[in-house]
Amino acid sequence: MQANISSSVIDLLQTCKTIFLARQLSANSRKLYLADIRNFLTFLADQEGFVATNKLKNPRLYLDYLDSLREKAVSPSLLSRTTYSLKQLGSVVGETYSSENPTKNLIESKPVGTQTAGNNPFENYIKHFINYLNSVHLSPYTIKSYKSDIERYLIWGTRHLSSTRLPVLLTSSNIKKYANHLSEIGTTAKSTIEQTRLSYPFQGLVLPNLLSQTSNR
Repeated sequence: MQANISSSVIDLLQTCKTIFLARQLSANSRKLYLADIRNFLTFLADQEGFVATNKLKNPRLYLDYLDSLREKAVSPSLLSRTTYSLKQLGSVVGETYSSENPTKNLIESKPVGTQTAGNNPFENYIKHFINYLNSVHLSPYTIKSYKSDIERYLIWGTRHLSSTRLPVLLTSSNIKKYANHLSEIGTTAKSTIEQTRLSYPFQGLVLPNLLSQTSNR
C-alpha cells in the first residue's frame, strides 16, 4: 500500500495515532479505527492510483468508500464503525491542515433494527421475526446471526430492488439475486452465504402473519 501513498499521508497516520491516544480512546478502539483508515487508504490507492493529502480533503471520496462497502453488503455494525473511523480521520485532516473537516456531513449508519421508532419501515417485521425465532426455541447465537443476515439483506434490497415493500423484498427470486451478489463480489465466505440462504425460509413464515395483522387494523 505505501508505494502508492505519499509520505505526508503516512505521517498523517502517525498523527492519527497520537491524537487518538490524546483523546483517551481505548487501545482496541485505536487499533480498529486505524485498521479502518488503512482500508480506506488502500481503496483510494486502488481507485486513484496515488494518494496525497489533498485527496483526503475531498468529501466525495469518503462517500464513495462507504458506498463501496454497501455494495459488498458488509454488516451494519462494520459500516457504522467505519463511518465513525472516517469521521475521526476527517477531524484529524481538518485540524492538521487547518481546513474544513471533509467528513462533517457523514451520517453514521445504523443497523436496520436500531433506527428511531417510527422511521424504520421494517421495525414491525424484524420484531415479529425475532419473536418467531424465540418461539421455536432457536439459540440466542442463531437468532443473532439470522437477524444480522436479514438486516444486511434489507439494506441491500432497499438500494438495489425496484420496490421496498416487504412482499417484493422477500420473494425467493430477489433473495436469490442477493445470494448471487454475495457470490459475485467474492468477499463473503461460502459458509456465510449458505447461512444467509438458510435464514430466509423463516422470513416467509413470519411475513404472512404480519401482513394479516396489518390488514386487520
